[in-house]
Amino acid sequence: MGVATAAIAQGVLVAQEMELPFAYVRSSPKDHGRGNLIEGEVKKGQSVVVVEDLVSTGGSSLKAVNALRQAGCVMKGMISVFTYGFKRQKKILKKKLPLIFLMRL
Repeated sequence: MGVATAAIAQGVLVAQEMELPFAYVRSSPKDHGRGNLIEGEVKKGQSVVVVEDLVSTGGSSLKAVNALRQAGCVMKGMISVFTYGFKRQKKILKKKLPLIFLMRL
């Protein structure tokens, strides 16, 4: 599962490599069409790993995680390409799910 919009490309690549379906979470529901917050097929009980490009404070990442949980997904963890390592981000995300960073700046 990617987080719109910057992490969509990375999420697609991971899903393709693992031969798994891909979907993404918007920062807010669309104001037209179906009004979706989550784009793509998600099923209750589905295991999900969130792919992010950057986790700074963790606010938008946590919003995506909460939306997926509300949709009935089982959160397995989050992976981010990089982080600044802000203290606030650590407090928010570490308590909610396993978190892996490929690079710290």
